[in-house]
Amino acid sequence: MKYFIFLFLFLLMPIALADSCSITNLGNCLPEAFFNYILDLINTPLEWLLGFVQSLLTEPVDASVYDEIWAIVVYILSMFYGLLLVYSGITFMISGYDVAKRESAKESLKNILIMIFLVQASYFIYVLILDINSALTTSVYNLIDSDFFIFSIDHFGDIASQIMFGSSYLIVLLVTIIILSIRYLILSFGVALFPIAIFFYFIEPLKGMGKSLLYFLGINIFMSFIASIILLFGSMLLETSLFTDGKIFVMISSFLLVDILLIYFLFYGLIMGAVGVVLGWKVFGWIKTLGSKV
Repeated sequence: MKYFIFLFLFLLMPIALADSCSITNLGNCLPEAFFNYILDLINTPLEWLLGFVQSLLTEPVDASVYDEIWAIVVYILSMFYGLLLVYSGITFMISGYDVAKRESAKESLKNILIMIFLVQASYFIYVLILDINSALTTSVYNLIDSDFFIFSIDHFGDIASQIMFGSSYLIVLLVTIIILSIRYLILSFGVALFPIAIFFYFIEPLKGMGKSLLYFLGINIFMSFIASIILLFGSMLLETSLFTDGKIFVMISSFLLVDILLIYFLFYGLIMGAVGVVLGWKVFGWIKTLGSKV
């Protein structure tokens, strides 16, 4: 009996919430009020998760957490500046009248000076890139209709599908939050990896590793901007007649595509970084072998 009373009160809540309901329009108003009430119950936790997703996508990554580690990394790298400059100077002096060697030494010296400047300014460059990406992502994200992310009443069939696949959408959002959180942690620590990547890029045997690391950081920084474009495209699809009754499927597909790309670039960057390390040490081994033969 008590369960029947609870169910009866639960069904009466939408009627109490519907101010416009009256005897004359009760037939049309009651179902709408009921489904509005159900959707409000579902949307309440979703809005909290969506707010978390939005902050992970649009807010700048806080790199200041690892600024002390960045300072240590730059200090250690600076110990090699003198050795590199001396090496380039000696190479230039012993090149004699060999024009090719002298030009190569000049180019090497120029690259070392550029590398020193970029490494020393790497913190500010990295933060600037993060801020630019945040501004771009926010500008695109603000173009997305806020109703795209939550359940709404359009047609009865669409309501049924939204309620039926609501748990799937919730799981996809949770997965998105986990992946974006991993990306956030990587990019936050990336401020310490960025000067290392620059340093390696200008050292010929390690250039492959530096290039891979720069690519890994760059693609993951701007992945939030790409994700916002995907979500904007998904919201625009709902404005077409073809996808009007399939909102939940567009929502899930959009976030799934974002998740797949995030996972792909996270693992692809790590794989490319490992390949860069292997290639770098192979080249270094070849140079060492060639030097021993000479």
